[in-house]
Amino acid sequence: MMNESLIFHVHRLLSRKRFGFGSNSVLFRSADQPVKSQLCSAFFVIPSIFFLLILSYIYAVYGNVPAVSAIFDGFKAVVVAIVVEAVLKIAKKAFKSYWHVVISALSFVAIYFFQIPFPLIIIGAAIIGLITFKTQTANLKAEGNIAPVEDQ
Repeated sequence: MMNESLIFHVHRLLSRKRFGFGSNSVLFRSADQPVKSQLCSAFFVIPSIFFLLILSYIYAVYGNVPAVSAIFDGFKAVVVAIVVEAVLKIAKKAFKSYWHVVISALSFVAIYFFQIPFPLIIIGAAIIGLITFKTQTANLKAEGNIAPVEDQ
């Protein structure tokens, strides 16, 4: 019975149907089996903590050895590839038009090259979004594609 439940929760994790963070558990939200879902979450997270602890110890003690240094350089390349893959996956969902790409590129240039504070960049993007929304709404009203809302 426990084996079927574990397989169920691992399948849900891998299919990403109920993946989220919440007060019920670390990774899963399951109202029907909260204790089992917390156990599955713990058995998913805790081994990675120990793995990172072991890797940190190996790097701290043997980081100057050329073979160990080469292995960790390989890990760096893998981590960069995983991060780039995640960024591309998020970008496909986030960028709905050409202007979204332009705003994000300008934000990157502003923060990286000109060291403009992040809150100012967010405020600037919000202002651009507000202006764009107002002009698009006005254009749609002028074309007659938006019916005016009547007071009741």
